[in-house]
Amino acid sequence: MKPKPSVTLGGPAVSWITKGKLLATSLLYLIVAAPGVASAASSGSVPTVDIATTCRESQKAIVSIFGPDTQQTLGNCLKQENEAREQIVKNWLYFPA
Repeated sequence: MKPKPSVTLGGPAVSWITKGKLLATSLLYLIVAAPGVASAASSGSVPTVDIATTCRESQKAIVSIFGPDTQQTLGNCLKQENEAREQIVKNWLYFPA
């Protein structure tokens, strides 16, 4: 069995079907996480999401679509999500309720 070639999301080798699958997977995770985030947001505190689980599941989906040689890793995902949360925490008081 031949391994899948490494591709990037912007590359010409990525079909619209593949991009659609990735988008559908991302939207599924968003829908699953949204109720918990909405209830935390209404409490006035910064919402907390289990990023490790989200990143692990995201990595599984990306590997299933693009193969094991993708550049997206669990470590990269965790780093990006934690940096994004730090920004949200810094600006939380400025967001309208």
